[in-house]
This record gives sequence, structure tokens and C-alpha cells, in this order.
Amino acid sequence: MIIKELRIDNFGGIENKIISLNRGLNVIYGENEKGKSRIEAFIKIMLYGFSTKRGKGQGERVKYSSFKGGSIKGELIIEYEKRKYIIKRSFGVTKKEDSSVILDYLTGEEQEWVSDDEPGKSFLEINKSTFEKTLFIGQLAVAFTKDKEEEIMDKITAVFGCSEDEVSVAKALDKIENIKKGLTTTRGVGALDLLRKKNSEIIQERYEAYKLSEKNLEWEQELLQQKRNRRALEEGIEKLQIYKKYLKRSNLQKEYKDIIEYLKKSEELKRREVELESDLGKGKESIDEAFIDELKEENRLYLSKLDRLEEFKEEAFNYKAELGTIKADCEKYKFLELFEDDIKDKIIALKYEQKNLEEKLSYLNKIKNSKELDEKELKNRTDDLGEIILVKDIKNQIEDSLREYEQKLKDIKNLAENTRISKDIEKKIKHENIMKYIGFILLIGGVSISLLGSLLIILGVLGILSGVFLSYKSLAALKKLKKEKKDKDEIDRLSVDINNVEVNLNTYMSKLKINNYRELMNCLKKYSSFKEYEDRVLVRIEEKDKIIDEEDYEKSHDKYNKNDEMIKSFLEISKCDNLEAVLEKINIYEKLKTQLDSMEFKESEREKIIKELVVDIENKESRLKSKLSLMDLDLGNLLDIEIYIREYKEKLKKCNEVHSNLLSMEETYKALLKDRDIAAIKEDLKHIINDKNQYAYESEEEIETEERKKSKELIECEKRIKDIENSIATRLLGKRNIIFIEEELHELEEKIIEGNKKLKGAEMAFNILKDSFEELSRDIGPTLNNSILDNFKYLTEERYGEIKLSDNYEMIVRQGNNLFKGNFLSNGAWDQLYLSLRISFIELLFKERECPIILDDSFVQYDNKRREKALLLINKKLKGQGIVFTCQDIEESLLKKNYIDANFISL
Repeated sequence: MIIKELRIDNFGGIENKIISLNRGLNVIYGENEKGKSRIEAFIKIMLYGFSTKRGKGQGERVKYSSFKGGSIKGELIIEYEKRKYIIKRSFGVTKKEDSSVILDYLTGEEQEWVSDDEPGKSFLEINKSTFEKTLFIGQLAVAFTKDKEEEIMDKITAVFGCSEDEVSVAKALDKIENIKKGLTTTRGVGALDLLRKKNSEIIQERYEAYKLSEKNLEWEQELLQQKRNRRALEEGIEKLQIYKKYLKRSNLQKEYKDIIEYLKKSEELKRREVELESDLGKGKESIDEAFIDELKEENRLYLSKLDRLEEFKEEAFNYKAELGTIKADCEKYKFLELFEDDIKDKIIALKYEQKNLEEKLSYLNKIKNSKELDEKELKNRTDDLGEIILVKDIKNQIEDSLREYEQKLKDIKNLAENTRISKDIEKKIKHENIMKYIGFILLIGGVSISLLGSLLIILGVLGILSGVFLSYKSLAALKKLKKEKKDKDEIDRLSVDINNVEVNLNTYMSKLKINNYRELMNCLKKYSSFKEYEDRVLVRIEEKDKIIDEEDYEKSHDKYNKNDEMIKSFLEISKCDNLEAVLEKINIYEKLKTQLDSMEFKESEREKIIKELVVDIENKESRLKSKLSLMDLDLGNLLDIEIYIREYKEKLKKCNEVHSNLLSMEETYKALLKDRDIAAIKEDLKHIINDKNQYAYESEEEIETEERKKSKELIECEKRIKDIENSIATRLLGKRNIIFIEEELHELEEKIIEGNKKLKGAEMAFNILKDSFEELSRDIGPTLNNSILDNFKYLTEERYGEIKLSDNYEMIVRQGNNLFKGNFLSNGAWDQLYLSLRISFIELLFKERECPIILDDSFVQYDNKRREKALLLINKKLKGQGIVFTCQDIEESLLKKNYIDANFISL
């Protein structure tokens, strides 16, 4: 990068200042308070802006603001890689008011690739701290220490460790670090972090789903228990009510003695009925309609599970068939396996690279054609001039002659208008000389007569007065006549000069084959117009030559051809007409692979569900067989259960018929009861008949108290039953099926495994590269020490024999047998030591790249001899541009003494 021009609109009191700089050394001289340090600061701030540190940047804004007000603003014109750019920046009171734009000098297009806040980072490829420690040397600020922001050693190590076509270690580490940050960050927003977070959420959701299933079973069990409690409470309340009646009707035994006998017989029949029912359940468990219905429901669920098993088997079969179809489709794109995994990204990159190369070559061809048109047009214009082109070599002489001719004509005209020249001027001069001498004679004679006596004094005075008058008059006339003679001589000389100029002009007109001065003026005018056009065209041609880098053009052309061959190879292998078709096939293949993975997963899930259903069916078979064992059944085929259920229903029917017969017998005895309700008598006296009373209440009040207590418990039981039923009914609202949760969890786990592999690979690459980087840093130390020593020896004339640089940029110096810290040197030698360090850093950082070195009165502590050495060293090491600000003129004399070309600027 080379700084071509500074345009300071308003900066630290400097307004509307333009400074042009050249490649090589530039020496800017100015007395104290002329603005040298402010101009140097302007360069830094245009490249890197104000400091981002709190307080410091605000202080700089105030420091460089004008007392007259207005924004800090200006432009920096630079040259970078043979193209010129304009850095245009404006700074307000706060950062929000700042504006920055970087434009192409030729086209005015905004350059998006350049950092707006810190253009120096893009053009110099170093940050602000590194810039201040290498290229930018302020007043009494040569020495420096290491800080966490600068990246000197990292840059040097990275550049030192790679060849021209390789990526620097720093860039590689940054890229790997970005990959790691993309996967995982401290804030947990990386792709892998999000997957892990999502995985935790799905695991939690699965846990909650399983817990909900377990909870549902608990609710079901509790619901059954509560319903049993409700039945028990209802029965208890009913018995209490009956017992209350028992107390009132206990005396009825005597009155209804015969009826009691009948009822005893009836109860005997009832017991026989119970025995019959017990016989149905073999004495183990009552096999009633509820039992049969429950068995029927169990059988229905069993058959439903069997149906579901068949459905899932059919689905698994369909998935296998679809899997085979997808695999067959994948075979059509098997040729893609010849390519690498990232072939899609490479083809896309190749496609856009080829497009960019095509646009670039098209643009360069347009520039070439435009250049050829300019050259052709220039040649045509030159040919159209004809003889006028001869003015090229004599234009300055003709213009000088015309100016001289015009000026002499004006002079002779002025003399002729302002001077009246007498005739016979020579005779008049002689006459006046004679009269002058006569006057002198009269004056001398009068004085002599006055000295002879008092009588002749009057005559002497008259002689003196006459002599004085005559002499004065003659002298005045002579002065006027001499001026007229001088003007006459000047007119004659001008006439001769004019004749000579006319001879010269006639010679030029003869050479140009024209006849008069008007035609000569037209020739000059036409040539001047042509020259302006020619200069514009040549500037355009020069700018186009800068744009058209033949070497770069050839490289781009070769790259385009290689890419074209590669594209043809892709198309031939894939049997496609264009890259879009290749990408389409890759997309189809990727979709098929995704479908294949999904189908394989679904197939495995169906197999898993089938296994679970088989286990569930086996459990239900076990429960069914257990119930059947109560019915004294041992069926080999559970599908025949329905037949036996119907048989047991028939048995129950017969039992009911027995019960009906029992009731009909009771009807027969109604007449014996004299139309009294036998059922009411039975209800009133059945517990009296059955001598097994479990209650020992002595009054109705005690019974009512117990009844209220059980009623309250019954209400609470009813509430709990409703709550449990509601929980069971709403348990799955807003919840997903466990199968879908498991599927998503499986996909997430695969992605996390893949992400962990990438992260582990990135960490391994980062650690290996970092270890190599640190080892390389240790290898650079001797090279850097030797470079600093060479520079320091040159400045101090071999006085020191060894230099060692620490990590904090502190240096130890050896002189003879003494080894001591650099800060023990004199102030001048201390500055020279760190100047040697800066130059070494610049050499290693920039190598052959052009860059500006900026020094502001950096040699104030140097003696003249070392100042000269420093200038020679900077000129020798310079790769691009040096800008030296100074308040003394000794630098200029030293550079001229050593025949070093420099651009000297005075502020």
C-alpha cells in the first residue's frame, strides 16, 4: 500500500490542506506547531479510526476537533495492488455520527470488501496495535511493549511458516476456531449446543411421557380402590339405616313367628342358590356376568393387539418393499460415489468461480477493446492534424515568441504614447552643454569678482546669479533631453527585437506552411485542444494498463480453461448437459439417501414395536389363561374363548331361572301373609333372621352420628373419583406419542454423534496446529534476534555483539563480556535499538509487499552521524514508501549528501 495524497478538510485546526506524496522517501518539514504530528495522526485515524477504548477515543475526538466547530473529515488516496482507492471518512461527536466509505479511484464504486471502521486492516492486513508498533512511529515513541491486542509474533510466525500458495497459520487457526464456535460456544448457541439442548428437552419429554404412563396406572388403581370404598360406604350407610329400623321393629319377631319360619325356608333356598353360583366359580371366585364381561373385554383387547400386530407386520413389509425401491433408485446415481463427499460444494464453488472468471475476462476484454479504441481514435486525431502536428516540437518556442512579440509591441506602443521625442536631439544636447559650461564660467567669474573688492560685489553677485540660473536651466534641459534620447534608443532596440521576432515567426509559419499570424494562432489553438484530448486519452490508457495485468489475465484465462476441462469431465461422467443437471442429480441422490436412512429407521422402529406387541400379547395371553383356569378351562387356541363365554352365559341364565323360581315360591306364600309385603318384611327382618349382627348401637342418635360420618366420607370419595377420572381423561392433552418422541430422539442422537466427531476433529487439528505454531515461533527467535542485531550494528558501527528479544519485547544487549538490559543504554541508543526491532518486524511481516513507514521527529535524540545512518538504513530497507516528519532541515541535507532522491515538502 502506498499513500498518494492527503486531503484534510477539517482536522485539529488544519483546514483545506492537500499534501501529495510519492513512492520512496518523503520528507515533510515544518517548524514547531505547524501541524506535523496532527498530519501524522490524521493518517492513522483515516486508516484505523479513533480508539475503541472507553474514554480514550472520546478524548481524541475532542483533541482533534476544530475550535470553529464542524465534523472531523478528510480523504486519503492510496494505491494498493496497482489500483487507487479513496478512503473518505467523517467523524462526529460520537461513533454513531461517524461515516466511512472506500471508493475505487477510477470508477467511484464502493468497495464492500474493505472494512469501513478500519480500512488499514484490509489494505495492510494488520490491526491498529500492530500498526502502531511497526509502521507508525510517533514523537519519542520508538520503544514499546507487548499488549494483548497486537498480533506481531502471530503474524510473523504465520507468514514465516507458509510458502506463497499456502494459508497462514493464523488464518488456519481462525478458521478452525470458527468451525468450533459454529459447533459449540460458551453461551451455548452453537449447532452442537442446540442439538444437545434439544436432546435434553426430548429426553425430558420422553421421561415425562413414561412418568405420565406410570402415573396413569396409579390413577387407574386408585380409581378402582376409591370405587370399592364407595361401594363399601354405601353398603355401610344402607346397613345403618336397616339397623335403625331393626331397633324399631325388633319386637316384630313375636308377631311374625310364622313368617319368620317361612323366611328361614326362603333363606335356605337362597343359600342353595349361592351354592349353585359358587359351584360355577369352583369356590375360588364368583363367576358372574361382570366376570364374564371382563373376560370378554380382555379377549377383545387381546384380539385388538393381534390385529395391530398384523398391521405393523404389514407396514414393516411395505417399508422393506419401499426400501428396496429406494435402493434400486440409488443405483442409478451410483456414479456419484466416485466423487468426494463435498462434491456438491466443490461444483457450486467451481460454477461460481467460473462465472466470476468469465465476468472478469469479459471485463478485461472490454477494457482491452476500449483501450484499443482509444489508441485508434488518438491515431486518427493525430493523422487529422496534418502539418499541425509539427507544432509539437516548437510549440513552446512559438508561444514564447508570440508572448515576446506581444509584449514588445505593448512596450513600444507605451513608449510612443507617453514620450514626445524632439528632432535633432544631438544638436540640442550639445547646445545645452555649451550653455551649462557658460553658466559655470559666469558663476566662477562672479565669485572671483566679488573677492576683488566691495565695489565689484554687485557685479559679482549678478554674475553668480546669472551663472546659477543658466546652469540650472541647462541641467534641467539636459536631463529631459537625455531621457528622450534613452526612450528613442529603447524604441529603436524594441524595433530591432520585433523584427527579429517576426523573422522567427515567419520561419515557424514557413515550416507549418501558413501565411499569417491568425492561422498560426489557430494552429496553436488546435494543437492545444488536441494535446488536452491526448493527455486525457493517455491517462485513460494508463489507467486501463494498470487495470489490465497481463500476468493476472493469463492466469485467469488458464484457470478458466482448466475449470472448463474439469466441468466437461463432470458432465461426461454424469452424462449431463450442464452443471445444473449435475447438481440436480446430486440433490436427488441426497434426497434418496435421506429417504433411505429414514425408511431404514422406520423399518427398525416397526420391528421394535412388533417385538413390544409380541411381549404384550404374551402377557395378555397369560392373564386370559389365568381367568380361564378359574373356569376350569385350558384352551390351546384362545380364539375359541367366545364359544366358552357363551356357554358360561347359558349357565348363568339357568342360575337366574332358579332365582326366578325362588321368587315365584315367595309369591305363593303371599296369601299366607294376608296381603302384607313379604319383601318389606324380609328387608325389615333379614338381619334379625340372620343372627350375625355386627352392630352394637343402643340408640338411634348413635346410628345417625355414624351415618353422617360415613356420608361425609362418601362425598369426599365421590370428589376424589371425579378428580381421578378427569386426570385420566386429560392426561394426553398437548402431549406427543412416545413412538414419535423416540424417533426424534434417535435422529438427534445420530446428529450429536456426528457433531461430536466434527468437534473432536476440529479440536485435534487446532491443538496440533497450535503446537506446530508454537514450535515454529521458537524457531523464529534466532532469525529475529540476528535481524535486530544486524540493524543495530549498522546504526552503532559494530559496537554490540548480541541481542536477545523476550516475549514482552524487552531486549538484552551484549557489549564485550557484559550482558545487560537495553534500558541501561543511553536514550539515543535505546531509541536506535527499538528502531532496529521495528525494521526487523516490518521486514518479516511484509516481506516484498509495499507499505508506508511513518516517522514523526523520531531522530531528535540521535547525533548527526547516527541520524544519517538511520536515514540510510530506512532507505535501504524501504519497500514502498517512507514519510519522515521533521522540524529540522538536516535530514534534507543528509539525503542530498548521499544522493538519495526524496520528495521534500514544506508546511
